[in-house]
Amino acid sequence: MPSNSIFSGILLLLLTCLISTIILESLFALIFRVRKYNLLIVVLAQIVTNPIVVLASNFVYYSTGTIEGYYISLAVLEVWAVIVEGIMYKSFFKDYAFVNPFALSLILNTLSFSIGMVVYSLVG
Repeated sequence: MPSNSIFSGILLLLLTCLISTIILESLFALIFRVRKYNLLIVVLAQIVTNPIVVLASNFVYYSTGTIEGYYISLAVLEVWAVIVEGIMYKSFFKDYAFVNPFALSLILNTLSFSIGMVVYSLVG
C-alpha cells in the first residue's frame, strides 16, 4: 500500500496541474471569444482529461524510468486530450461561431502546455 506522503504528492501534483490548466485555458478561451456561458464546458473538459494525462504520463515515467517514455506518452495523451476536448466543445457549446471546436482545443492545449513547461523549467 502506498505511503501517505506518496499519495499526498500525487494529489498535490494533480490539483496543481488541474487548477492551473483550468485558469489558463479559461482565460485563453475568453481571448478567443468563447462565450462566458460556454466556459463551464471548458472547465469540465479539463476535469475529464487533465487528471488522466497527468496520472498516465507520470505512471509511464515511474514505471519505465525513462524521460523518453514520459515524453512519448505525454505526446500521445495530449493528442487524445485535444480530440476529447474538441468533441466535448463541438457537442456541448451553445455556439462556436468564432472558432472551430477542434482548433480551439488544439490552441488551448498548446498554450497551457507551453506555459506549463516554461514554468516547470523555471521552478521545477
